[in-house]
Amino acid sequence: NSKKSPSTISSKSQNHICPMKIFTKLAGKCKFFVKRADYNGNFQFIVGQNFINGDYQFPKNINLGVKYLTHSIANGNSKALYYYCRLLIDGKSVKQNIEKALELLDKNEDQDSSSNYLLRGLIFLQKGDYINAASHFFKGSKGGNGEAMYQLGKLYKNGLGIPKNQSKAKNLFQLAKKANFIIMDDNENDDEMGANYLYRKAIEYGKISNFSQEISYFKKAIDKGSIDAIYDLGCLYLNGNHSIPINFKKAKKYFKLGMENNDNRSFFKYATMQYNGQGFKVNKLH
Repeated sequence: NSKKSPSTISSKSQNHICPMKIFTKLAGKCKFFVKRADYNGNFQFIVGQNFINGDYQFPKNINLGVKYLTHSIANGNSKALYYYCRLLIDGKSVKQNIEKALELLDKNEDQDSSSNYLLRGLIFLQKGDYINAASHFFKGSKGGNGEAMYQLGKLYKNGLGIPKNQSKAKNLFQLAKKANFIIMDDNENDDEMGANYLYRKAIEYGKISNFSQEISYFKKAIDKGSIDAIYDLGCLYLNGNHSIPINFKKAKKYFKLGMENNDNRSFFKYATMQYNGQGFKVNKLH
C-alpha cells in the first residue's frame, strides 16, 4: 500500500468546494484551477490565495478563500498553513485570532522550520512578550528567514526584549535584504541592493498603491539591469491607473528599451501598440 502525497489526496467523492453559482461566473482559466482544487492540496492553496486577494481574475471572496486554505491544510500543505496563520496574526483580511494561529502551528509537523519560528515570534510580539519573540526570531534567522532577521533587527534597534544595539540591527537589516525580504520602512541605502530586490520592492509599493515609489524603484531596478522592470514600467504607462495617466510616449520608450534587450514581451507590446495606433499612426499592414 503506497502512501499518497499530501498534495494529491483524493477528495473526488466529496462535494465541490466552490459553489456552482460562483463557479459558473468564473473566467476560463480560473475554472481550470478550481476544478483541480477539488482534489489537490497545492491547487487548493493557489485558489484560496487568489480568492482572498482577488488576483488573476478571481473575484475577491475571503470566506471561500479560507475554505480552500482549510482544505489545503487538511491535505498537509505547509505553505497554506503558514499563509493562513499569517492572516490570522495580522488580522487584516480575516479577523485576528492569535490563539487559532497558535493551535494550527502546534499541529504542524515541521516544528523546526524557519517559517514556524517566525510566526511564533510574531505571536509573542503581538502579546508584548519581547523576550520570547526575540528568541524565536533568532531561531528563524538561523534558518535563513529574511523576515525573522528583519524583526530581530527591529528588536535590537528599539531595545525590546534584548539590549539595544544599533550595529546589530543594521547588520540584520542588510542580511534580511540579501535574503530577499522586502523592507518597506527602513532608511537603508537601497542603491546597494541588486536588481531583483529593487524590482520586487517596486512590486510591493504597487500593491499598496504607492505608485510614485513603484515607478522610482522600477527605474532603480532598470539601472541595475532588470528586464522585468523595463517591461512592467512600460505596461504601467500603457494601461495607466487612477493615479498614473496613460502615457503612450513613455510606454513606447520602455518597450523599445526592452526590445533592445531582446525581451519578447516588449516586442509584442510594441507591435500591439503600433497595430492599435497607440502613440503611432495606425499601420495594420506593416
